[in-house]
Amino acid sequence: MRKELALLAVLVIGLIIVINISYWPKTSSEFSPSKLNERSSTDREQVLTLIRENHAKEALKIIKQYKEDMEAETPEGQRWLALFIDASETIPDPLQLTILYEHSPQNFLVNEKASLLVAEQYIKTGQGDKYAALRAGWRNREDRSELWFVLDADRLVLEGKQPEAIAYLQSQEFNDSADAARLMRLGLLTLLTDPKESWKYFNAASKKDPDNSDLHIYKAKLLEAADKQDLAAAEYVTALQNDQKNPLIKNDAAEFYIRNGQYDKAIEIVTEGLPAPSSDALWIKALFWNKVLMPIKFNWAQHTPPTGFLQPLVNYLLVLNANQFWNDELYKNVANGHQYLQTQQATYWLRLLQALKEGQEKNAITLIENNPFQNNSWHPALELALLRILNYRQNGTLQLSALETPMKRMATKKSSITHYSPDLYKKIEELAGNSTTISPDFAESLKSKEAIARAFLAAGWLEASSKLMQ
Repeated sequence: MRKELALLAVLVIGLIIVINISYWPKTSSEFSPSKLNERSSTDREQVLTLIRENHAKEALKIIKQYKEDMEAETPEGQRWLALFIDASETIPDPLQLTILYEHSPQNFLVNEKASLLVAEQYIKTGQGDKYAALRAGWRNREDRSELWFVLDADRLVLEGKQPEAIAYLQSQEFNDSADAARLMRLGLLTLLTDPKESWKYFNAASKKDPDNSDLHIYKAKLLEAADKQDLAAAEYVTALQNDQKNPLIKNDAAEFYIRNGQYDKAIEIVTEGLPAPSSDALWIKALFWNKVLMPIKFNWAQHTPPTGFLQPLVNYLLVLNANQFWNDELYKNVANGHQYLQTQQATYWLRLLQALKEGQEKNAITLIENNPFQNNSWHPALELALLRILNYRQNGTLQLSALETPMKRMATKKSSITHYSPDLYKKIEELAGNSTTISPDFAESLKSKEAIARAFLAAGWLEASSKLMQ
């Protein structure tokens, strides 16, 4: 949790997004110039109507037919380029806007909202110099000065000047809801050094802009870290109600319910968020729980996976055999595969499950011991139980020597959050904590083929348990 919030606080995503130019169909040349002009005028009217009615994606299909005009930079092409920017801003599509800006920055001098989206993209990807160039074109003529103000503070953070960023944010206030972004950023920047002060900033921002879903998410995470689960749940519910189609909020809320063992709610949120517009992160979550928790009622073949950095991992999970958790050979061909192993917790659990399914128990022990997600594990109590069972099967003891203390600390932290500890785990911990001789029946059960499956069954991971028994 602290690690995740720290990343939010510094506002720097350590991954530079590689942007690929979209494919534009060629324009038909079967019309005379007069007919082409007439067709272009009619199409522009249709595009304007589609954008006004929030059908920007349909508008883009028409706009992209005029690629040659835009590339030629004719007056007609400039009109289409302006519409391309308007449609991309309406969606919104920051990546496409960044492509368009770098192709023709002068066209953004009349569209502040589109410029702000590109500016935020530059900050997120650590491109401070490009942000500065864009910002210069809007300085002293901006209408949304409160948003530029926050981005200017973000650039200071990007340069490693966090104290200066905090002082800058404290130097000016804005009226009503316009001040919420400034207060929210102050809440993020003071989160680790002064959580109480951070909470005050978030609370003040909520009063200025009560419908801001991001604020409710930040407050929920602070409340969860303080072990106030009911209050945190209420904040997640409010965020979902305020922004029902936002896949990022659905992802955060699903994570919360997963951490608290409320799998039905998590699955419901994830399933509702799978149809477009969705996110690659939400699809990863759904594909993972579909394999280890319960089948999700969704026709994967009829939907296109969302674009994004995680799309190669989504495609990999979609082609895995139904009874397979992981396939090392297939994974060698996955782009960004090494990064996913360090950043996507689903990869850890699926590799662990495959090792257990194949009887590679020493490999499973190594995976648990070196779990890169120990600080925010989805189920440390399950990990601890598995490690004790595997240790007993390998070495005849439930005690873990040097690893016992950190694993216990993780399990204690997790049980305090979920308020849930299966009887099987309690019994294993009790036997590991004293010198009581393990009964022959229980010893036999720990060595049986079903022992690992029972550990997952106790956690409520029904699909995983079933597959391990096969």
